[in-house]
Amino acid sequence: MQNNFHLIRFVAASLVLFGHCYPLTGRGTYDYLTIATTGIFPTAHMGVCIFFVVSGYLISQSLQNSKTYTNFLWKRFLRIYPALVFALLFCVFFVGPICTVLPLKTYFTSYETYRFFKWLKLYPFLYDSLPGVFDNLPEKNDINSSLWTLPYEVTMYLSLLLMKYLKVFDKRYLIFLMYFIAMPIIYYALFYINMAKLIPVIHLSFVSTLEFGSFFMAGALLFLFKDKVQYKFSYFILMVFLWFGLGMWEVTRNDRAIKMIGLIALPYIVMYLANIKGKLNNFGNMGDFSYGIYIYAYPIQQMLVYFYGSDISISKLFILSFSLSLVLSVLSWHLIEEKALKLKSISF
Repeated sequence: MQNNFHLIRFVAASLVLFGHCYPLTGRGTYDYLTIATTGIFPTAHMGVCIFFVVSGYLISQSLQNSKTYTNFLWKRFLRIYPALVFALLFCVFFVGPICTVLPLKTYFTSYETYRFFKWLKLYPFLYDSLPGVFDNLPEKNDINSSLWTLPYEVTMYLSLLLMKYLKVFDKRYLIFLMYFIAMPIIYYALFYINMAKLIPVIHLSFVSTLEFGSFFMAGALLFLFKDKVQYKFSYFILMVFLWFGLGMWEVTRNDRAIKMIGLIALPYIVMYLANIKGKLNNFGNMGDFSYGIYIYAYPIQQMLVYFYGSDISISKLFILSFSLSLVLSVLSWHLIEEKALKLKSISF
């Protein structure tokens, strides 16, 4: 594999983990990287956005290579659900019994304990807690909030499939036109619509759906136009300057303009880095651990805060949670994810 997608997703998962260290210890959301970039790069959030860019590219490739619609959905199911099931089992039967303040009998006989598995249905999204778990932490009763982005990810898969069904996916210039026509809508939504406003039926945030969708579709477009897009260092530097330079050096103080520039700049930056040839292309030879880190890090971080207290240093929390999450992600990959993905060739 002559690209750096494995490395980029690994870094993105690590950014999410690092960014969560601050709110989980009651230190707010302004981590070091966010402050250093004057708020242009909110670490955890941008880690998620990077995932959506990469996903847009790779899922488009998967859709193009899938023999049938059901084969595409089957591959997506295998990538998301097997590991997710075990992550939920980890939360319910390991994290919960260790960290609950309730008697174990009460914990295991409570309906709320097993209601946690409602995460599997994704829609509507629920912030279900576990009884008596993390009651006194800064992020009270919050077990695994990283999972909140999964419904958005699946929504992007289904949207792409719908485009394929409507014969739009193969008309790349039409998609390109639709993407830029949607930009004013995205601008309005990001800055003028309340985050709490939900899309009917699927109950996802209208604002988050448009933002994540814009990054996902940018990745999809970069795949569809892979024969046209040139990844040059000079273009890379230009994107970095337009996004970071204008804001950090106060060439412009228009935060809204900077954020909109980021919708274009981040996808190009990510794909430029993904296409650099070299030894880092072999980063994923041992496995793809990014998803495992993403779905295990949050409950592990909460456990560490539970045992060490919210005054634990950021560096200690990051190192310990990253190490433990990596161990679980390696196990998840070799024992669950890799084995599940071997089934993707099954025809329907």
